[in-house]
Amino acid sequence: MARHISIVLKLSDAIRDLRSLKHPGLDSLSAQLSLEAANALDDLSGLLKDRDSIRGVKSRAEILRGGNKTQLATEIANLDEQELLVFCGDLTTWLGKSRETHFSSFFAVPDHAHQRMADNADAMLPQAFQELRLMVDDQLHLTSTCRFKITNLIATAGEANLYPKHFAYFLPEDEGVKYAERKRTVVFMNTYLALFELISLEESRRRISVSDGALRTSEIGKYLIAWFRGHDVGHSVMRQETDFRAVSKVDRWASMVLQEVLADVFGFLLCSTRTWQTGLSLDSSILAEIYAFEMLRYLRRAPRDFPDAGAAFVQLQYLIDHGYATFDADTGKISLSSADMLGGMTMLAKDLSQSVLSGDVVATMAFASRYCPHLNAAALDKMSAFLGRSTRTLDYIQPIYESGESSAK
Repeated sequence: MARHISIVLKLSDAIRDLRSLKHPGLDSLSAQLSLEAANALDDLSGLLKDRDSIRGVKSRAEILRGGNKTQLATEIANLDEQELLVFCGDLTTWLGKSRETHFSSFFAVPDHAHQRMADNADAMLPQAFQELRLMVDDQLHLTSTCRFKITNLIATAGEANLYPKHFAYFLPEDEGVKYAERKRTVVFMNTYLALFELISLEESRRRISVSDGALRTSEIGKYLIAWFRGHDVGHSVMRQETDFRAVSKVDRWASMVLQEVLADVFGFLLCSTRTWQTGLSLDSSILAEIYAFEMLRYLRRAPRDFPDAGAAFVQLQYLIDHGYATFDADTGKISLSSADMLGGMTMLAKDLSQSVLSGDVVATMAFASRYCPHLNAAALDKMSAFLGRSTRTLDYIQPIYESGESSAK
């Protein structure tokens, strides 16, 4: 398996590079390499035992050979691979970096322990969502949610291996299939943990303090998954009159940033419900501390360049403006408590429900003008001067990239 994976990785890098040259004379070579990648995937599928894993790999090979991408990618999104999850083909990257799709590949194995936790959260979602409605707005309703597949990344190449690293993909939308009947988010748990442990913990704890926080490193994964599943669900929280297209016509970037804010805040509040806190054994002080650290990691990347970074800026600026968080000149930190975080996030959710989700474009743009970083340069400059910018990124060591017996270890 390692040898076949290595072949696909090298072909993926070659195809990504050839296509970036945008020379029509290289199209036939790129197409030939795609067929070689399909052959390698077929060889790989012959070594698998799990039915869904085999079907997923074979379907990826079919797409590379010109099969019906919409149909096949949608079918893959409905699989539940228990051995190996594979992607090979065109994939989006960060908005602000490029709006095009680029050739990529990744290979991941299921993370059964964290998957069980996410499945438990889903089982309790109806009750947790009713609590959320009572906290925020009884006019909220939940549209269809996508499936959640938690894995550990073992190999990647092409655009997916460039920077900054993704810890999740929303498929099949991220491969160019919009409005698919079946969707799922694929999470790389080991990447997600590495981002938090190597960057969030290292950088954010020097700049923000949750007074009652009592972070236990052994439990970080549980909180990250709970919040991120909540974030994923948060994208499906609407009101009857919600229409993001109206705001997009006025300011497309503001619409994208505010949709990420909504998902973030609803994700946090779902983790704050009695149902999820009891059922998933979550502690509100640890949740607030981990969330605050992650918020700063996102924010310090580049709030004007990435919608999720802009969303983090909106949240922190809102907490500060409404007295839930303070700049502490003596310690050089932003300070708040878990109760502050919950109070501020609840207030923010109510404001967004009455503006963005209610379809009130005037109120939405008034909010965006005050809090979205691309519309409030003065606030962003002040925040950036205090917090600085993160220039660290994550890289991977991939022994499997080199074929041979040693890579199998």
